[in-house]
Amino acid sequence: MATLRGAFEARGRRARTVGAERTEELLEDLFRGLERRPLDPHLQKRTMEPFRERAGVFPQARSLVVVASPEPPTPVRFRHRGRRIETLLPPQYAHQKDLEEATRILREHLPPGERFEAVRLPLKLLAARSGLGRYGRNRVLFVPGMGSCCHLAAFALSLPPEEETWGPAEPLPRCSSCGLCVARCPSGALGKGWHDFDSSRCLTRHNEETDPLPGWMDPGWHHSLLGCTRCQELCPANRGIWDHPLSPVDFDEEETETILRASGFEALPGPVRERLADLGLAEDFAPAARNLRLLLG
Repeated sequence: MATLRGAFEARGRRARTVGAERTEELLEDLFRGLERRPLDPHLQKRTMEPFRERAGVFPQARSLVVVASPEPPTPVRFRHRGRRIETLLPPQYAHQKDLEEATRILREHLPPGERFEAVRLPLKLLAARSGLGRYGRNRVLFVPGMGSCCHLAAFALSLPPEEETWGPAEPLPRCSSCGLCVARCPSGALGKGWHDFDSSRCLTRHNEETDPLPGWMDPGWHHSLLGCTRCQELCPANRGIWDHPLSPVDFDEEETETILRASGFEALPGPVRERLADLGLAEDFAPAARNLRLLLG
């Protein structure tokens, strides 16, 4: 497994391995944390539901590998009625190509006959407890050399872990004396204490849905195609990383109008559908289209 970790690092990624038996401990840790500090009911259900099936790790699995791939924010620009609307897709959404590349690396470097499968786990918690990254005050995971500009994926493997760095989830040391993310959050979702987080006021929680925005939310706070990046943009842990985004993705007048009028992702023309899928928006098309309408006023 040490050579596998090296293979990921040679491709610009970071990886850690832990024993597959950590799956139960990881999920229990997640559920206990949500019991101690519940999220708002809607977000609580959405957070817990994917893991009710105990992650689907196959019985012969002996290890888990969690991989962080660099994923800068993606500027996405739309032409509409003579205007150009500039928006941003945060790092955590555009991920399909990263997952495919991680799968290729595993196929190339695992011995013949060994099995691996992508698994659905609480990825931020797994990354934190494996030592791959640390939590920021804003509840975002930061990975050395990548900051929060990364996408996480996890796989179960039939090989045992050669090394394991399992431990408690640690915060970024600098967060204790910073507070920039708290000051930057327009809705007041982040409080002054480490555990002061009001999920019902988090902008990400509201623009990942298609429900009407709450009355207290200022439309001017809304700036991303999905999620929110206010607390990440000025974070010292992202210095020198956040300001190097990917090349912009542009949609012309006709394509923008098609997105606005589409009844769903499958109703889009093939080329538009493919470009949105490359951005990781196939499953999140409905909220992204709703948010685009809001950005257009």
